[in-house]
Amino acid sequence: TTGRLNILTNNYHILNDINEDISSAYEFLLNLRIRDQLKKMRSGHELDDQIATESLTALEKRSFKEVFQIIVSLQNSLKSYINETGLLTS
Repeated sequence: TTGRLNILTNNYHILNDINEDISSAYEFLLNLRIRDQLKKMRSGHELDDQIATESLTALEKRSFKEVFQIIVSLQNSLKSYINETGLLTS
């Protein structure tokens, strides 16, 4: 959630440079998911957590790709933090 992302930024200073991007990406994905589920519900299809990417506009598809680039940045930031702090060392 965005609250958890803010905790990582404010309390641990992990995501300082990408927190805003990650929050926006999360909200974008959440909105796509809700919209997709509403479409499925209206058409009588079973609800799931998969977004039908074929129904996205060209702009949404570009944004969708950018979201995954932001997620890679998040993963890299977390890996760096874990390596620097030794959280996973035995």
